Amino acid sequence: MTATEIVTVIIQAITEFVSGLGGAFLEAFQHIFMVQGTEGTFSGLNDLGIFILVFFGISLGYGVIRWITGLFRRESN
Repeated sequence: MTATEIVTVIIQAITEFVSGLGGAFLEAFQHIFMVQGTEGTFSGLNDLGIFILVFFGISLGYGVIRWITGLFRRESN
């Protein structure tokens, strides 16, 4: 086996692994955060997905407000 063949086999193995991992993440995301309809279709977010997005938005807003007030505090000194 030449070095080119070895590198080709390694690259193919990594490509297959990454594509399989991506498919597994997609399937896990769909089953955890989305509503499953008939015939295996997914549509919309379930209650857990909405809950996480709401709290992400609240924490993002809180962080932005703290950052802005920090800017004003630094300029006032």
